[in-house]
Amino acid sequence: MVVMLYLLHLQLQGKGESLLILVIDEVISLSMNRDQILVNFGYLVQMRSLILYQGFFFVESFLGSM
Repeated sequence: MVVMLYLLHLQLQGKGESLLILVIDEVISLSMNRDQILVNFGYLVQMRSLILYQGFFFVESFLGSM
């Protein structure tokens, strides 16, 4: 989980879009509430720069609740 947050942190620094896709995929595989994550992923595809930050807080809060 720390690794996922680190990869997301790298993504926020512009180190590569594929890292974020990998992180989202990992979170989806761990999640009981896949619909919520898929909705966030859909927003990511539509509006990358803003949603990268929203996605970060989403993943952070998701991991914090586990």
